[in-house]
Amino acid sequence: MGVEAYDLTEAAKRSGLSIDELAQLVELGILTPDAGQRFTPRHLRRAGLVKNLTEAGIPLEGLGAAIRGGQVSLDFLEAPAFERFSALGGETFAEAAERTGVPVELLLFIREAAGSVSPLPDDRVRDAELAVIAMYHLQQTRAWTADIIEVLVMMLAAAGLHTRVDHPPAMCFLDITGFTRLTQEYGDAAAARLAEQLGPIVQRTSVRYGGRPVKWLGDGVMVYFPNPGLGVTAALEMVVSVAEAGLPPAHVGLHAGPLIFQEGDYYGQTVNIASRIADYAQAGEVIVSQAVVDASAGAAVTFREVGPVELKGVAGAMRLHAASRRG
Repeated sequence: MGVEAYDLTEAAKRSGLSIDELAQLVELGILTPDAGQRFTPRHLRRAGLVKNLTEAGIPLEGLGAAIRGGQVSLDFLEAPAFERFSALGGETFAEAAERTGVPVELLLFIREAAGSVSPLPDDRVRDAELAVIAMYHLQQTRAWTADIIEVLVMMLAAAGLHTRVDHPPAMCFLDITGFTRLTQEYGDAAAARLAEQLGPIVQRTSVRYGGRPVKWLGDGVMVYFPNPGLGVTAALEMVVSVAEAGLPPAHVGLHAGPLIFQEGDYYGQTVNIASRIADYAQAGEVIVSQAVVDASAGAAVTFREVGPVELKGVAGAMRLHAASRRG
C-alpha cells in the first residue's frame, strides 16, 4: 500500500494552513512536495510545526533562509517518534460527532484537555484525537455490555429459563491502609519498596486458592477468584501475611457477580462494588457482600453482619459482612 498523499488544497486543510500559506512554505524551500506536487503526512508534520514556530515569533523568511543554507534542518521529524505529531483529519468536529454519536461538546473538550485552544465545531479533528473517540466507544461498550448481561440474567430467571450459578466469580480489592500518607512522608522510593514486598504475598496466596492478580494499583491490587469462598480465605490469609511482614495493615473488599472480561482485564458493576467495599473496610478487615456469603457455603470462614451500608456510587444500601477464620 502506497503512502497517503494529498493535493495542495487537501494538504492545506489537513495542515491547518491556507492554500497561500502552504504554497509559501514550498516557495521558501521549507517543504518540497513529492512528484506530482503531492503532500504526504511527513510534509503535514513539517507544516504543522512551522506554523507553531511562526506563532511563537520565529520569522518565516528567516527560517526558510536558514533551512536553504543548511543552518537549520527539520529532518528530525522523519524519526518514527514524531509520527505522534498528528495532522488534521478529513472531517470536522461537527461531522465526527454526527458520525460517531459522541456529543460535539465532548469532542471539542478532547483538544482543550490536551492543552490546546478550544476548537470550533467546524475545525478539523486531528488523526490522534480519533483514537480518543474510539476509547470513548470502548468504555461505552463495556458499560452497556455489563448492563445487558445483568438485565438478561434477571429476565431469563424471571421466565424460569435460567438460575444464577451457586458460585459466581468474585472480585477482590486489597488496599494498604495509609499508603498515601506513607508516600507523602517517605517518598516514592518507600512506596516502591512496599509494593515489592506486597507483590509476592498477593501472588503466592491468590494462586494457592485459585485466584489471579489482575492489575496492580497504586496502593494495592485487584484479584479475580472463580470461587468466592476460597477468595475470602485467601483474603484473610493475605491480611495476616501483610501484618507479619511488618507492612502497614491491609483492608479488603469482595463482591461476587457477573464480570466482563476484555483484553486481560475485568469490568462491570461487580468490579465497581468490590472496590467500594474495600474503601469501606477498615485496617485489618475483610468485608464482603451478601452475594459472597451466599456463594461461600463450605468455606472455612465465618461472617458477622455489619448491617446495611450506603456505599459511594452504589444505589441503595448493601448488606455487608466482616469475614474471619473459623475456629
